[in-house]
Amino acid sequence: MDTQKIVSESKLISYSGYKNRVRMTVKLRFDDECMNGHNSFSITAEIKSGRNIISCGCLHDEIAKHFPEYREAIKWHLWSTDGSMHHVANEEGLMKRLPEQLEQFQKCIESLGLIYTTAPIQPSWKTAR
Repeated sequence: MDTQKIVSESKLISYSGYKNRVRMTVKLRFDDECMNGHNSFSITAEIKSGRNIISCGCLHDEIAKHFPEYREAIKWHLWSTDGSMHHVANEEGLMKRLPEQLEQFQKCIESLGLIYTTAPIQPSWKTAR
């Protein structure tokens, strides 16, 4: 695999406040885009009307609604090979659950067709020449 990024096909959707349907695209990635030596996963979306971006970022409710095939991946947003980037470090029981959660995270990454590895993966924009 040359890249650790999946960009969905665009879908026309109904979006609040817009008379006409707008186009939504989902992007999933698992790489070291932050260049911190750790691969991390994100799932984001972009909604456009023509060439104008209406909304973008962590549009997880919209992704779940219009791209149900990615619904299970949403809970792993901002997870790295070290664990969740959301949890407070001293959360009770986190360390006990971490190995099981990392195993589930790995299964999700692999089910998307991405390669799970702890070795930093250069993002495609860094390797393109």
